[in-house]
Amino acid sequence: MEWILDSQIWIGLLTLTALEIVLGIDNIVFISIVAGRLPDKSQKKARLLGLALAMIMRVLLLLTLSWIMRLTEPLFAVGNFWGLRPGIDPDCGRPFPTGQEHTRNSPPN
Repeated sequence: MEWILDSQIWIGLLTLTALEIVLGIDNIVFISIVAGRLPDKSQKKARLLGLALAMIMRVLLLLTLSWIMRLTEPLFAVGNFWGLRPGIDPDCGRPFPTGQEHTRNSPPN
């Protein structure tokens, strides 16, 4: 229950809520403008379908974001760039000897 008192969590929640409200209003305005160009009998259906798809996409993106936050290892690496592959010495590009811990500030052996 310590998270209840953590101000960073509440600030993050308020920020995400504000962003969701602003983006939701943006979706409503955009879909209404685009649906306004359709014939009268198709406008209501287009608005409902557009808003439903926007809500579904927003929920899927939030679920994907929560999944990404739980990742502990890279899914893939593009090229052989230093820093993207664990266990590779960024100074020379070769693997570290087994069992050797390395940090940027550690003195060379």
